[in-house]
Amino acid sequence: MALRIWTPIALQCSASAALIAMCVGLLTRWLKVPTAWTAALAVPYTYGKGQNVAAWTGANSQRTILLWGPLLLGALAMLASACIRAEPAPQWWRRSMLKVRRSLQYQLGPSKIWLRLTDGLSVLDLMLFCALFALNVAYFARALVLESNDLDASIAKGEVQEQSKSMLMLKEASTQFGQLMFIDLWLLFLPIPRSSFLKDLTGLDQQAMIRYHKFLGLWCFWVLALHGGMFYIYWGVSHEFWVEWKDWGTLDSINNLAGTLSFLCMCGLVLTARESFRRKSYEWFYRFHLVCFLGFMVLACMHYSGSWRYFTPGLLLWGVDLLQRASTSSANVAIHSVHLDEEKDVTTLVLQHTRPGCPLGDIHLLVPAISRWAWHPFTIAASIPAQPSAPGTLTLHVKNEGPWTKRLADLLLARPDAAIRATLPQQVFPPHEPWTGDEAVAVVVGGIGVTAVMLSLRRMVERRAAGALGPRRVAVLWAARHASEFLTLDAAVAAAATSGDPWLTLELFQTQPSPVQECKLEAGLESGSRVSSLGKGLSKAGDGDDDSTEGSGALQQRTPPAPPKSGAWTLAGPRAPRPLAPAHMGPLYLAALHILTFFGGFVGLMLGWSWLPEAQTALATKQVTKPFVTTISWRAGSLGITGFCVVGLGLPYILLVVPMMLWRSWASRPGRRSDTPRTQDLELTVLGPRRSLSHDMGSPHEAATPFQPCLLEGGKLVVPNGKASQLSVDILPGRPPILAALSTLGAAHESVSVLVSGPDGMFRSVFQAVAELNRGRPKSGSGYFSLHKQAGVL
Repeated sequence: MALRIWTPIALQCSASAALIAMCVGLLTRWLKVPTAWTAALAVPYTYGKGQNVAAWTGANSQRTILLWGPLLLGALAMLASACIRAEPAPQWWRRSMLKVRRSLQYQLGPSKIWLRLTDGLSVLDLMLFCALFALNVAYFARALVLESNDLDASIAKGEVQEQSKSMLMLKEASTQFGQLMFIDLWLLFLPIPRSSFLKDLTGLDQQAMIRYHKFLGLWCFWVLALHGGMFYIYWGVSHEFWVEWKDWGTLDSINNLAGTLSFLCMCGLVLTARESFRRKSYEWFYRFHLVCFLGFMVLACMHYSGSWRYFTPGLLLWGVDLLQRASTSSANVAIHSVHLDEEKDVTTLVLQHTRPGCPLGDIHLLVPAISRWAWHPFTIAASIPAQPSAPGTLTLHVKNEGPWTKRLADLLLARPDAAIRATLPQQVFPPHEPWTGDEAVAVVVGGIGVTAVMLSLRRMVERRAAGALGPRRVAVLWAARHASEFLTLDAAVAAAATSGDPWLTLELFQTQPSPVQECKLEAGLESGSRVSSLGKGLSKAGDGDDDSTEGSGALQQRTPPAPPKSGAWTLAGPRAPRPLAPAHMGPLYLAALHILTFFGGFVGLMLGWSWLPEAQTALATKQVTKPFVTTISWRAGSLGITGFCVVGLGLPYILLVVPMMLWRSWASRPGRRSDTPRTQDLELTVLGPRRSLSHDMGSPHEAATPFQPCLLEGGKLVVPNGKASQLSVDILPGRPPILAALSTLGAAHESVSVLVSGPDGMFRSVFQAVAELNRGRPKSGSGYFSLHKQAGVL
């Protein structure tokens, strides 16, 4: 029992120690490693013709071990802890961890300023910023001090300097601002992966990770701006600007023009990542981000061949994440049903999956008919686990706001069996629940943003029904412009809110001044007056062999093409729609994937770098001149990073990902008995304004019905319960009283988790209310509030 309790905790602490070791590894430049150790780590060049040439220097091996090693060990330690069926930790340990978490999440003042600048400043944010600043200062200042001391000693000896000390110090400072990328770029890519042991270790969600990534991106941008700007000043004062600026690696091993082009790509990354651009045109943001990133990375390695040290550590974890996504992204996902609602302007897409558990978080979709390379993130609104006899379902509510989502609605209207691909992050550990340990939970949501918290609410309801430990009180404040948006309420949550048990309360607010429209539950669409404009559009979009007419009023349904005959299976099989499979086959598979990715990256880096030792061998044997070797440097840098990416991704893809894809394709071929659930037939439901529908797909798994059982009548949300007396929730006009509701919860409970999902204005209101209540705790004696932003951003 004790081993099951403390062994996973010890392994997770080891992973945390690996993170600390990585920070120490960032200062490897100043670590005094014995020369004999460094020399022993060098890999001799086999074709060196007796010359003292290394295919991989000892210094490179040292930095690879100190920077790559802790990442790999940390990932393996977390995966090892997942293999152990852990028992609940003692109460004192859970309370201690809860206190630490609350302390790190505490928001610092002045809250209004930090809210405007960075979405708030917590104690954890301040600690991470101080650590980043200290690492940069330690790396930068020590180099300048050593350079200044060396210059003073040289001047004291009477040696003549080509330039004044101030100019030489300006040059050194410019160089060191570039060397700071050894720290900053290394940290920049760590938060990118959707699936990473860092997320499991820290408990941070993708929203928080991307927030840190954006901050680090701006930090790198300004440091690089200082690096390039100060060199421009130095060249200008030295009257060498045009000669140095346009040099393509002929004067020195540094390719200056490539550095300028790399910084321009960085400018493109920063400009297109602005929220205004990203929200208006996510597809163009996605394209610019990929192209500019590749240009920034390759040109930076051409600028300085040693830039691989900056990029590779963080990219290794991203590579593992890409390989997991590649295992599922090549197959079309089987669609359970499509639901189009004209009034809400929402497309409800229900996908099939084979996971035994309920995935939480975001899912990324790729629709080749719209874009062949733009993956769009969406929040899973409802999830039903798969059963041996039937696949599970993932319900997505897509608000038709931008061009991409509107094109998706039009496409599904015309072709409900359109090809859709999807990826889900890995799920080795149980999903993180930010409300764990708190007595009460306040949920404040706006409009369709409820999808980000609906699964959490359902999990709370299921826990209470099972008698498991959970919050004692849950209060939901939901504001929406249109009352029809309340129809997305989960059935289990609606039943709990109207059961009479005061532990969960639901308050609905309609912010739009128009009166609430009635929306009744219809048993079918039999009369011609019930057909909607969307239904007409579907009839027009038919293939010509449909006997129904535009005004027939029949409910339009589509069924995908019949599957191949029993026993037929080809390499093209993965393109046939099938339920979304897990991204991996367990912790051991993930461990092998990490090891092969790291090994492949190292082999590819050495292969690309081998051009340089070959040129050095030719120089030592006087077959080439020094200027020729100088021009080889930028080529070796570009080949090194290219080999790192190609072999690092290609080796595990061929040895692990492709065999798993072929096995899944063969196991799911028609006519073969398998534990994999069979794909169900697709149904399309097209509904006009102010109309709702609940139907059964004929699945043995009844819970897979994705549509809400609620209806709107007379300014109320009615929850059918199968009885004559139906329960309802009043829809109130105006906006929710956030501060008053939180104050009531804080007065009765010691700790309150506040989950927010909605527009920016709502988040700012909740943030300020939480900050005000926490500041007044010493006087009022109310509970502590912890804020958690649930809705992700594009």
